[in-house]
Amino acid sequence: MSKKLPSLSRRTLLLAGATVPLAGCQMHYGLNFDTVKTSLAVSTGLENAPGITLEQASQIPYASIGYRIGSSQEYILVLASTIAGSLLWTAADHRALVTANGRVTRSAGFEWNLGETSFAQPDPVQTGLQQMTTNVLLVRSLDLRDIDRFGVSVQSTFTPIGKTKVSILGGDLDVLEVHEDCRCDELDWSFQNVFWADTASGFIWRSVQNIHPNLDP
Repeated sequence: MSKKLPSLSRRTLLLAGATVPLAGCQMHYGLNFDTVKTSLAVSTGLENAPGITLEQASQIPYASIGYRIGSSQEYILVLASTIAGSLLWTAADHRALVTANGRVTRSAGFEWNLGETSFAQPDPVQTGLQQMTTNVLLVRSLDLRDIDRFGVSVQSTFTPIGKTKVSILGGDLDVLEVHEDCRCDELDWSFQNVFWADTASGFIWRSVQNIHPNLDP
């Protein structure tokens, strides 16, 4: 798998008035995609660019995150809705991610997708990685509908690495780096997620996350 880091950053202005519910197994969109396409023009024609720039990000009048898959170019998703505490991020090409306090829990529109995530106990990513001082164990289950696997168990160990800094859109942030080493015996799948959490609030400013065995981080 590629080790390029998918940059995840947040802006503060929400997309007002959007209705974007999750229904059944599909994600349905109530966005005005002409507006979104205009605001996302900065994410096209960037195949040789290292990532979204501050100038490009400032053209988008909505809360947004940047992402890349493996070594691909970086794209932007805008915040469409909040759903029971989770955030739904979408783009005009119908790609979408659902996050819960920084953890990707669902996806749609990618070549391979994460259908659902369930936790056997509280997820340290959601309860606050800034509080972590020792290793923590977690068990969760994944639905991977596109390969007909449901309730696939993943065991993981969180290890706090230490305080460091990350640079996002030209700004340096103090963060705690935490590694999540994961093992899925059913699929013979081992992988590592990396989170950079705000040292005060635990907000996830950047992460590397694996959501499907057939998809790069």
